Amino acid sequence: MRANDAGKGWGKPQSFKFSWQRLALVLFLAIWALFSLWLLSYYLESIGLIGAGAGTGANGHMRMDFSNAKALGFGMMSASSGETDDYLTALFTLRQTAKNGTYADLSIQTDGIRAKLTTGDNEASRMTWAPVLSCANSGCDNRVYIQAAGELAARDPRLAGHAMVIEATYWYDARAAGDETAAAKAVAKLDSLVKAYGNADLTARFSGLTECSGRCPLFEELLIDFMASASKI
Repeated sequence: MRANDAGKGWGKPQSFKFSWQRLALVLFLAIWALFSLWLLSYYLESIGLIGAGAGTGANGHMRMDFSNAKALGFGMMSASSGETDDYLTALFTLRQTAKNGTYADLSIQTDGIRAKLTTGDNEASRMTWAPVLSCANSGCDNRVYIQAAGELAARDPRLAGHAMVIEATYWYDARAAGDETAAAKAVAKLDSLVKAYGNADLTARFSGLTECSGRCPLFEELLIDFMASASKI
């Protein structure tokens, strides 16, 4: 054999050998990288560090921007929605039916809520609803609806409307306890939230609430109407 034949082909690139195993590995790594990036983005957005600034919708709701949320004490709390939205809507609808609907309509609604709570696995939701369902057919005090609304909204506090419901509950509690300092603090936070995220209707409702202070007999009614409207923001 000639010397130059022995080295024939040296220095040429080796051909890539295709294999299904290599292809599967590449695809797996690519999918895993994309999924990891999506999880990171979702987490950062949920706590308000990226995306979702003021005016950004979250399941049809306004999400507080990070600076406002932090200033109001909701800075690092997540903003999901879903079940809480359904329960808040059901709560205010139930109260409206209790006021103006028929007993048959009220029974249908309470049965539907009980059925949903039975199939769900959220014990906190069942505990929140228990006082409401125990008195709904006979007539609940406004306090029962206000407390339930505050507890439900507190599970998604970074949604601006839910934050308003929470502060409205604090206002109610402080007013009932005669704590003027705490009441003024809640009103100030509500004022900031309404100015930043409220629409014309909510602004008008809040104005009516602040005018109905002291021993105003309509305060609770106006407060619940405000909370119901705020929960949709």
